[in-house]
Amino acid sequence: MLTKYQNTILVINQALEKSLFENQKPNALTNAMAYCLLSSGKRLRPLLLLECAKMARSNISPSEAENLALNSALAIEYVHTYSLIHDDLPSMDNDDFRRGKLACHKKFNQATAILAGDALLSDAFFWLAQAKNNAAIQCFELSKAIGSQGMVLGQIDDLKAAGNASEEYDLANIHLNKTAKLFAASCVLGGLCVDAKNTDIEALREFGTSLGLAFQLIDDVLDLKPKEKPQKEKILRELALKHTNKAISSIISLKNNKNLSEIVKISLKRII
Repeated sequence: MLTKYQNTILVINQALEKSLFENQKPNALTNAMAYCLLSSGKRLRPLLLLECAKMARSNISPSEAENLALNSALAIEYVHTYSLIHDDLPSMDNDDFRRGKLACHKKFNQATAILAGDALLSDAFFWLAQAKNNAAIQCFELSKAIGSQGMVLGQIDDLKAAGNASEEYDLANIHLNKTAKLFAASCVLGGLCVDAKNTDIEALREFGTSLGLAFQLIDDVLDLKPKEKPQKEKILRELALKHTNKAISSIISLKNNKNLSEIVKISLKRII
């Protein structure tokens, strides 16, 4: 899907592996972390972070922007992987497989999976705190996006909605918290890594939020059961297109926005 960006994804993958094993020997914990972190993910969120840094840079080269943003990209992928491990647990979504292989709790055990997720979440801030620009603000932005005001809130609301079909839940708000806020944080952190101006940061926030909403709606289309498609598919496609167009328009005034606009269109192509 993101063939053009394979070199950047390779940089991310190499940095992820190095980050786990450079300062410690493999053990039961790091083996479980690596099993999930180094699996065949799309790396969309860290890729967005690096591309936002390159776009928002001023007076530095794209490679310099990438270097400034790499620790933050690691943090984003650590957080995303932690969320997947915990989502798969029997007490949550109860999924046995992830990315074509056994989920962490099935490969190891539930205790190891919980601790691997805990370690990834904690270590994310170890890397983020080492950012050369705006480290404290980056920690603030990420923690707000993934905690009780963001991703974890979205997860508990999603669990409540799944367990009680008789009540109506605000699906848009669940999508915003569970998915879109981490996309937005990825983009905002990219801008903060290169000390972008505030107006650009807020444009990146709007871009990431809209892209995250579109991305989740596309996932919803792909997850529809055959009997659900007649009633829901058209509505979900139209909403996904609406948020996709909003994402592109939010960065149209920013320089060097071609790659970000292209990533948005590639994401949409999953349902075209």
